[in-house]
Amino acid sequence: MRLGVFRLPAVLTPEPEPDEVRASERIVTLASFFSPVEAHVSRMALEEAGIPAWVADEALGTMYGVAIGSRLQVRARDEATAREVLSSESGAAEVFPPDSAAPASLDTGSRTPVPEGEPRSPEEEAPQSPELPDTEGAEASVGTQPRLWLEILAVLCIAVIPDVWSAVYVLLWQPREQPSFALQYVSLALRALFVSIPVMFVMHRSHTPARAFGIVRVSARDVAVGASIAVLLLGLSRWLYFQLDIRSASQDAFAVPEGVPQYCLLVAALALNAFAEELVVRGYLITRLEMATASLPMALLLSSALFAAYHVYHGPATIQVFLAGMLLGIAFLVWRRLWPVVIAHFLWDVYVVYTHLR
Repeated sequence: MRLGVFRLPAVLTPEPEPDEVRASERIVTLASFFSPVEAHVSRMALEEAGIPAWVADEALGTMYGVAIGSRLQVRARDEATAREVLSSESGAAEVFPPDSAAPASLDTGSRTPVPEGEPRSPEEEAPQSPELPDTEGAEASVGTQPRLWLEILAVLCIAVIPDVWSAVYVLLWQPREQPSFALQYVSLALRALFVSIPVMFVMHRSHTPARAFGIVRVSARDVAVGASIAVLLLGLSRWLYFQLDIRSASQDAFAVPEGVPQYCLLVAALALNAFAEELVVRGYLITRLEMATASLPMALLLSSALFAAYHVYHGPATIQVFLAGMLLGIAFLVWRRLWPVVIAHFLWDVYVVYTHLR
């Protein structure tokens, strides 16, 4: 089923568990997820490793749109191996084909348990790794747990709040001194790296599959979709400029590149900056705010408002940044892939720099 933009995807209600499994095996809850999609990503990873797994309570969370959570369950004797699979780097990140955004429909998977006599690989018999945090007791409060909000606040302190302060400073005092080309774009590239690395670490430590944040292998379709989004951004900008006379209040000073090395530095800095911004605002914030608020529209509005907040130095044109953030956010929610919005953001930045340099 196609993912909706403003509601959680509808997932078929699982069939009842086989009586023989319930009667002869103790079933334990391995983890809880806000979105059934994330639960099924992990379920499929476990089944790839030969571990039967089931998703419970997915219909309730989808039907009522509240943070009831979907439980990922396994047999008690498979719990140690299942935790090891989910904690590994390749666990749930490579379940779906790399060129697909999400499965068209989510199968409930095989309900037949692995026979007792089936041989297991050495990896499956490995000692138990450190256990993941126990989420079984927090199933009814996934959307409001304080740890999730603290995680979001930590990322905002790293990647958003310093830029908001810088934008306010530029808006109020408008510094006129033009920095050197190397200083301007090396600083931009380093800032992007210093933001991306800790945010990706936070994503990794969250035990959420990378695919849930839209991080997948780039494809030719991503390039085509990104270019199309960039055209829409250009049309939005031109309409606001000519029809509503909305112009930027900033006096951006762009150093002019000279020679091939400086043009290469310019392109690299703009690409790193586009990746960092989309990683934080669309990939991380939309995904985590959706889980924290149990609302896709709220996640989209909050992420777009934060995106516009650190561009407030544009004055009245900040509304253009907000609308661009909404467009990029909707594109991310439709495809659930990060690369199209990164490419669109990069092409838009290239256009903005080009118009200031010509």
